[in-house]
Amino acid sequence: MYIECCPVEIGGLGEVELRGDRFIVTDLFLIAQWGTPSETELDPQHISSFLAELLAQGRDPALIRVWWHSHAEAEVHWSLTDQKTIKSFLGDYLISIVGNKRGEFLCRLDTPAPAPQTIEDLPLIPLDEPAVADPELGPLRRAILGEIREKVRILLPVDLGELYEWTMATASDYYIEGDVPDELDAGFSDETMIAAARLIRRYHDATAGTALAEGGEVVCHNDLSPCNFVFRDATPVAIIDFDSAAPGARSDDIGYGLFLWLNIGTDGPAAREQARRIRLFCDAYGVADDFDVVDAIATAVSRNIERLRGEGRLVDGSWWQAQLRWVERNRIELGRGLSDLSP
Repeated sequence: MYIECCPVEIGGLGEVELRGDRFIVTDLFLIAQWGTPSETELDPQHISSFLAELLAQGRDPALIRVWWHSHAEAEVHWSLTDQKTIKSFLGDYLISIVGNKRGEFLCRLDTPAPAPQTIEDLPLIPLDEPAVADPELGPLRRAILGEIREKVRILLPVDLGELYEWTMATASDYYIEGDVPDELDAGFSDETMIAAARLIRRYHDATAGTALAEGGEVVCHNDLSPCNFVFRDATPVAIIDFDSAAPGARSDDIGYGLFLWLNIGTDGPAAREQARRIRLFCDAYGVADDFDVVDAIATAVSRNIERLRGEGRLVDGSWWQAQLRWVERNRIELGRGLSDLSP
């Protein structure tokens, strides 16, 4: 069920006992890790703390002789990740299992002495396979989804559309804990804006140079409003709602994000204070030396005006037009505070 519930690759460890001529896997454990559709890597510190916790519980770490690994939607084979992990965990012996979402599995046994030996294509026989409709699976599924949410850091590149659909399909069980604001807020603290800028930078860096960003610099979110961020203790910790994501330029997201996060225009602080806040945000993101921040904001607002006109939303468009006039009227003041932005 770990494989079924996680949208990317995932891996972990397990306990095994030798009973007669059979290896019986008695328990599986999920280790803190990061994962993408094509690879995963366990957190070494969490492995150490996991083994220490087993000792504290009176369990024998020597029974940890299983490596299991999901290839998500890919074919099952022994990948470089598998080979590396098998080599690092190999003691007296190691059982390795790799599977995918189609229910395909491979199983092998590795021993180090008297000479390294691998026995492949071992049969993998479930001792008890519950029916899919078994009502007892509901609580188990929720527990596994919660454990995945806690321990697996899903990194891009990942198919944003598929991840969005998966998140919506499991929204009742899998969610990011926190608060999502209903409205824009001109009063965000400096610390909150810095955290938002750094989160946006990490998102952009994760997509840069990937197949998902083909034709663009990064995968733009295209709606980086505070209302599409999850907050914990006044700090943005996650970005949500990727249904408008598409390849584009960093400047597109930064300009629109600045406008919405800082509430630039008639509803926000005066131009001089906004210049300070723009610089704070851009310093935290780490914009390029030649980046024209004010022009990026004006361009983002102009594009939204065109979109609203195309949709026939003239009343909404008039408000945005007033914000564009405010930006253009205060362009010099907004830019003056950015003149020494570069280090």
